[in-house]
Amino acid sequence: MRAAKGGHVDAMRLLLNHASADVATMLIASSGGWTALMLDSRNGHVDAMRLMLDHPSATPAAMLVFDSTHEVSALIAAAEFAAKSSPHDGHAPTTPCAPLLLLLCSVTVALQPSDAHQAHMTRVVEVLSQARDVEGEEEDEDDEEQEQKQVTMFDDDQPDDARDECVRLLLVHGARGFNNSSPVMWRIIREYALMARVPQLINDAVVGLAISKQQQP
Repeated sequence: MRAAKGGHVDAMRLLLNHASADVATMLIASSGGWTALMLDSRNGHVDAMRLMLDHPSATPAAMLVFDSTHEVSALIAAAEFAAKSSPHDGHAPTTPCAPLLLLLCSVTVALQPSDAHQAHMTRVVEVLSQARDVEGEEEDEDDEEQEQKQVTMFDDDQPDDARDECVRLLLVHGARGFNNSSPVMWRIIREYALMARVPQLINDAVVGLAISKQQQP
């Protein structure tokens, strides 16, 4: 677990490749309620996460293991990392949403998500939307003091494909609780809704074209 917490990929690879290493234990069995995958997700260790998820013994269930004592899962931990991280942090991955996106892409999509699954994904949305403190400059240029303000990753509509894809996948998984008052969130939801309707729109266009051709003299 210490190797996972520190994101020590080489040490984890040795453990995973050892004949007696129990991958299921490393992924799912907890140490104080936390799994190795939760620890790596919380600290943004994408390479270590990928190492575990690419292992033949890994299963999608690892992403959904929920520690009720600490109210955390690997997905929720990754959302916490994304919410508190800055894209300009040199210690963060290319995008703060990279760990969450890696996990979401590994979760099986159900045609009819259960209530528990939707509640889990909704909690991920709530954590992802949490504000973080940043330092902002005072309007008075002579005043060198900094004041704290709170922002979320949805306050700035800078290009972030990973963030947008995370929201889209959360929608696919039946998540609720999106903040529609956020212009960025609303844009992503509208784009997702449009893409979801594309097959129907194409079908309507084809049918309309066929009808118009039949009506031509």
